[in-house]
Amino acid sequence: MKHLKMYICIKQSIPSHKCLGIAHGVLMAHLKFGADDTISFAMGKFYREWLKNSFRKVIVEVSDIEFESLKYYKDYVVVTESALNNQEIAIIFCPRPEWPEIFKSFSLMKL
Repeated sequence: MKHLKMYICIKQSIPSHKCLGIAHGVLMAHLKFGADDTISFAMGKFYREWLKNSFRKVIVEVSDIEFESLKYYKDYVVVTESALNNQEIAIIFCPRPEWPEIFKSFSLMKL
């Protein structure tokens, strides 16, 4: 199986807390994708494979419009930040072998 990747999409517009969104998001994703019955069997299988053999993450920045459009895709978790009035700051997607083209068009986040 190809190396699986987890996409971490951070809003460009947030003034701070980007690294916090990444850290909290990965933990939230682990709790959801590692044990949650709401994701499909296949996604759970991909997550376990990613956790065991890959652990690759792609961290990108997205506009507010792109952020909202990403909610169309399945198997994700949204990160909010209480210090920013519970604003949504990141969306983390379960690893999968194939990604829609839109994901490949996002700019990598500069850390």
